[in-house]
Amino acid sequence: MTIKGVFKSLDMSSKTSYIQQKVIEHFNLNPDNHTSKGWIVGGECPWCGQSDKFGIKLNQKTKEYRNQISFNCFHGSCGQRGSEYALLTKIGKEHLIKHGDFISEDNKVENAITVKDEPKLETESPTVARPFGFREVEFDEYLDSRGFEYWQYIAYGIGRTKLDRKLVNYVLFSIVENGEFKGYVGRIVWSKEQIKHYETTSGLSVSKYKNEGGVDFAKLLFGIDEITKDTKYVILVEGVTDKANVDRQLNLNLCPDVKCVCTFGKKISEEQITKLVNKGVKNVTLLYDPDAINSSKKHSSLLELWGMKVKVGYLSDKDPGELTYDELIAVLQQTQSVTQFSIDRVQKQKLS
Repeated sequence: MTIKGVFKSLDMSSKTSYIQQKVIEHFNLNPDNHTSKGWIVGGECPWCGQSDKFGIKLNQKTKEYRNQISFNCFHGSCGQRGSEYALLTKIGKEHLIKHGDFISEDNKVENAITVKDEPKLETESPTVARPFGFREVEFDEYLDSRGFEYWQYIAYGIGRTKLDRKLVNYVLFSIVENGEFKGYVGRIVWSKEQIKHYETTSGLSVSKYKNEGGVDFAKLLFGIDEITKDTKYVILVEGVTDKANVDRQLNLNLCPDVKCVCTFGKKISEEQITKLVNKGVKNVTLLYDPDAINSSKKHSSLLELWGMKVKVGYLSDKDPGELTYDELIAVLQQTQSVTQFSIDRVQKQKLS
């Protein structure tokens, strides 16, 4: 199966919106069990506490009517009814309000709360100078031994320096945004044996990675400029070598539909998400390292809160940077929704 085929086969869509899914889960409702007028009845009314007479209706979002949910308590002594704004606030899920426009009780379209009213995120990162003596290279013995291909040296702005003593033994990956240099990540070219020997004989520790000091990496994404208007899916990984392997195994340099970016660790910030949103990204697959299960659950949920369709891949014993083509394809074919991933991981933890 081709990489395009893998992503086309993934279920990246849903019959219900994110808000609707969360309300359905909260009241433990079956959306297929509804009245002729569309009311899904069941659950406990959050106002009167009566069971089995509280109902919600899933609305289609249109210009005239933007509420995704209406609610009604059919107990005569209660009679609470209205829009999703009142419901979300009552059940403690007001954090979902940023997902859409809301209609007031008198049916006039209003934005009760809008994202523009929130403090504006500062997403811009300063352009910095390249390391002293930095020169781009087209090959490197260490990277070649790890399977790097010629096009990756060019795409990642890989370089070395002989003039900056603290970076002499590092290969440097350029972090570029809108064509401007924002920093670098350096990977030492020494083997594990060389590192151990140096630390034993010198008594000093060796940093496997070095990066540009003073740069806020929470505002940067390695590979962001590779995302274009043709990109339909984005794979998120932790590190630059993870991205390099995913790119190489899937030949993403030849696939405009799918791109891979790294978040510099097992986290993703709102600034980074904002940049993805501004690029028009709607479908995200999260492939974090095996030790990052809790981070995967947390940050995949955060991506969903920003209206993205998210799938999570489970890696049992290898980082994305270590997977073969067949292993990577297998992970992508078995990705799960955020909810299912969380449920499965909890169940596996209980069994272990």
